[in-house]
Amino acid sequence: MAASAPDTHPGRPDKRRAIIDAARRVFLCNGFTDTSVDAIAAEAGVSKQTI
Repeated sequence: MAASAPDTHPGRPDKRRAIIDAARRVFLCNGFTDTSVDAIAAEAGVSKQTI
C-alpha cells in the first residue's frame, strides 16, 4: 500500500495568493535584487514569519 503524499502547500490558500500577488507587485516595482521579504510581507498584509 502506498502512503498518501503529505500536503505540500499547508496553510490558507487566500494568504498564499496574497503573498504571491504582493511579491509580483513588489518585484515589478523594485526589481528582484532590491526586494526584501519585509517589503513583500508588508504589501501582502502578513507577518514575515508567515512567508
